[in-house]
Amino acid sequence: MHSMERRDRFLLPRLSSERWQELQSFHLKDGDVFIAGFPKSGTTWMQQIVKLLRSGGDVRLDRAIPWLEVLDSDFGKRLGFTPDMATSSDIISPRAFKTHFPYELVPGGLPHTTPAKYIYVMRNPKDVCVSYWHHRNFIGTYAWDEHFSEFVSIGAKWGGWFYHILGWWKHRDSPNILYIKYKDLKTDPLTAISTIAQFIGIQNMTDELLQNTLQKSSFSSMKADLSCNNSWLFRSGLLFEKAGSGEFIRNGEVGSWRDQFSEEQSKVFDDLFANKMSGSGVML
Repeated sequence: MHSMERRDRFLLPRLSSERWQELQSFHLKDGDVFIAGFPKSGTTWMQQIVKLLRSGGDVRLDRAIPWLEVLDSDFGKRLGFTPDMATSSDIISPRAFKTHFPYELVPGGLPHTTPAKYIYVMRNPKDVCVSYWHHRNFIGTYAWDEHFSEFVSIGAKWGGWFYHILGWWKHRDSPNILYIKYKDLKTDPLTAISTIAQFIGIQNMTDELLQNTLQKSSFSSMKADLSCNNSWLFRSGLLFEKAGSGEFIRNGEVGSWRDQFSEEQSKVFDDLFANKMSGSGVML
């Protein structure tokens, strides 16, 4: 979807050398929050929750909580992003950012060494794979089997799901990193939202704030909210020569991969998961 380039083992957004240096030296401070995760793992959902907890405002989500690494990319420029959005008045205060970068490339330095806090969203990789496929089909026609092969390959975008999650999971004991499972957000959102609020330092959490966050971060509410549902933008033709079709906020269910994976693909993925994640303790 985005203009990508290979950096070491990663396929990442194409950025200038100067922009890479700016990202790595990005100044972080107490109170900053990063929402992290492999693409299509629920980071937009988490952005909405954090925005509502911290401001409750109606600023467009990608302005309130910028996706830091694409601000100066070709994709970001089509969206009207600029590097100075990272310090604009639209950003919620204290600041929050989104990143899909692998652990060692997160702007501002290695997360466990910075004063910022990080919320890492984890989702069943089979659901991620299917969601990513639908997302790609906004701007083209990608055969499912081809996409599946790319997703499980070692050279996949953003370092690949297995590399991405293991890089973050190794630092699960760091007090400034919170791991949230997508399925927990689905099954018990009140508890998950309360945990997030406590982690990012929300003082005097009220039932009104909790209920407002719960309601406005629900699937139906976000799907109808143009400040966070970018389907209209993908269909407009502003981002790409070919206007996309489909839904940016599409399904949101747990386990819908069963409608897409063949039995053979499911077994291939299960075997790969067992091999890559053996001994890691990751349970999804």
